[in-house]
Amino acid sequence: MRSCGDCTACCEGWLSAKELEMWAGKACKHRTKVGCGIYADRPERPCKIFQCGWLNGTLPEDESFKPNQCGAIVLTDRKQAGWAVWRVVPVGRSVPKATLEKIAILAGERQQPFVWSERLENFAEEPWSTSTFAMGPEAFLTDTKWDFGEEDVWDLS
Repeated sequence: MRSCGDCTACCEGWLSAKELEMWAGKACKHRTKVGCGIYADRPERPCKIFQCGWLNGTLPEDESFKPNQCGAIVLTDRKQAGWAVWRVVPVGRSVPKATLEKIAILAGERQQPFVWSERLENFAEEPWSTSTFAMGPEAFLTDTKWDFGEEDVWDLS
């Protein structure tokens, strides 16, 4: 079974969670230098139930797909315009080009549509302002063309 180990990307503020006062550029209020300050008592939602694509085994076991190694958190349980998609969230301003290429190859092999975003250069001032992009079958691209908006990535509904 995989474990997060030294990866804390989901707690560093790259995913938004209003109840944890966390968003792009602002880490979880419970994060400390050594990890989660409330780990034993952390909330069920989002903390205990959350698993990125590397942790849940969707992505290859290769540690280069781990968020703190590849510069992106891959959410493999998302929906977009009725499609099951991978959402690739940058750890920082944008997904590194090499990572995006690796994910595109893997997604292509699995015929898996995916979306990714880039944050504005001044994302700390406008944390929810992003540009979103998509790759997948033509029908997916057509269906999702106007379907992007703000997302609380912890909300699976």
